[in-house]
Amino acid sequence: MSDFARPVVETLHASGLDPEQFVVMGGGALALHGMREAHDVDLLVNPGLFRELVEAGQTPAGIPLEHKDAGILDFRLLTPKPDTGGRLRLDLNSISGYGNYRRFGEYREAAEIYEHSGLRICFTSLTNLLVEKAHSWRPKDRRDARRIRKLLAAAA
Repeated sequence: MSDFARPVVETLHASGLDPEQFVVMGGGALALHGMREAHDVDLLVNPGLFRELVEAGQTPAGIPLEHKDAGILDFRLLTPKPDTGGRLRLDLNSISGYGNYRRFGEYREAAEIYEHSGLRICFTSLTNLLVEKAHSWRPKDRRDARRIRKLLAAAA
């Protein structure tokens, strides 16, 4: 396991979330691709699980969650309360564009699989990460998009 992937995998394992119910996005996916360190772990969560987590107010492992309105379209976010126990912050997202099981399933089917010690983690492909990062206004996302383009070009 790469040094970049280790904190992501440890954070996901500690959450108690069912890996069949989410896809790792953003910096966490870049870490699983071995491209850079993750600063947090963004997950696109199955809408049914997202509703259950909102009601429970915590992950299955008991990590307390806060429901936040991110103010971007119909972007909904659950994030741990400030103490993350020394792990990466875990942000659980449910986006209106992926707001039904069929669309979530399509996104998940397009994902890649990271396997370690029997744990199978779905994460966003480089091609889909490029689409997401290239349209962002954030400088760090634009830097990531340049790195992804170079990697994809080298692999072609």
